[in-house]
Amino acid sequence: MLAAGRIGLDTARFVWRHPEVRDQRVRALARWAGWQVWERAVGRPVTVRLPGGARMRCYPHSPAAASMLYCRLPEWEPMRFVCDALRPGDVFVDVGANVGGYTLLAAGRPGVRVVAFEPASDTFGRLMENVGHNPWLDIRAHRAAVGDGDGEVLLTVGLDTVNRVVAEAPTGAAPAAAPGPVERVPMVRLDALLRDEPVAIVKIDVEGHEPAVLAGARKLLAERRPALVVEWNDPARLGELFAELGYVAARYHPDGRRLVPVGPGSGRPAQAPAGRNVIAVPAEWVSADGWTAARPVALPTPRSMPAGPTPRSRATGSTAAGPTSAGTRPAGVAAGGGDAAAGTP
Repeated sequence: MLAAGRIGLDTARFVWRHPEVRDQRVRALARWAGWQVWERAVGRPVTVRLPGGARMRCYPHSPAAASMLYCRLPEWEPMRFVCDALRPGDVFVDVGANVGGYTLLAAGRPGVRVVAFEPASDTFGRLMENVGHNPWLDIRAHRAAVGDGDGEVLLTVGLDTVNRVVAEAPTGAAPAAAPGPVERVPMVRLDALLRDEPVAIVKIDVEGHEPAVLAGARKLLAERRPALVVEWNDPARLGELFAELGYVAARYHPDGRRLVPVGPGSGRPAQAPAGRNVIAVPAEWVSADGWTAARPVALPTPRSMPAGPTPRSRATGSTAAGPTSAGTRPAGVAAGGGDAAAGTP
């Protein structure tokens, strides 16, 4: 009980201090407080409208979706970077998409296509529900893990945002170190699927499997030179890979739309503790003062909602649609097709 109270207080502090809601802190805190009551008393999902117009279903006890409800862009710097840097015609790749936070944000930018990968069966179902709520967005979803080979792997089950690959799966036997039940899922390489696509940004959040994903994308990274948003789970190994691939870690300053190198050789310390997402860009993109002319950031005009949906979303793998609901709403959220007070940009 005491631990739960401490977690709740930490979350409230996070919401209050978040830069995305600095002009509406009370409203954001009301969304957080209202959701605590709603998920316990009602226990039904609600619909949240994200910047760019996409809709996301927020289920009780789903940390990834709830953080979008509270703060709109919970991972402020990398999410703003994704929204600001994508251009019409770009492809955004979401490896470890979970329920689709980055996927929906990126697909909401004008003319952007998204290729998403999520291997966990239950989470993929939620992802596909969110894709189905936004049929005008151009999203292709694969139920697959991504790594440095083609085949099958074993994945933990039921751990939501921290499901992870635990072993290759030639025999089907779960390793002794697995923290519970596992499932067999396909594994693919980005080089095999996306080498010829105009990939602009690759986001990788796979609970320690990030080096393998990068190893399976060497040709893509060498030829297309996309920016990366990578969970910093293995700083030493990822730092080595960035240097080997010709990438530098950088910090994005959304207010000035500036990207500044950090880490070795920059005179600035790396900005992210283990477990946080970091931005990495080709070394030729940046100078000591930030952006070069190679790919300047230009904020696109927010995409308006079309009058009628034109189905464009596609999936590879099984899908599942969660329940809809209606009823008394907590502050700042809406049931069914309604929108949360997070609003549009």
